[in-house]
Amino acid sequence: MSRLKICGLVGLLAVGFSGCTVVPETGRRQIIITSPAQEASMGLAVFAQIKGSERVS
Repeated sequence: MSRLKICGLVGLLAVGFSGCTVVPETGRRQIIITSPAQEASMGLAVFAQIKGSERVS
């Protein structure tokens, strides 16, 4: 196996193991790509954008 493939595989495994968490309700594993703070920030930004472009009833 080439050195590049080995490095890629090791990097993929490192990301996979560091970002994996278990959902308490289901016991299933999931990969977390963004932090809860980033997720909240993105949600607030999109909400502000939608409020500016849609009419509030």
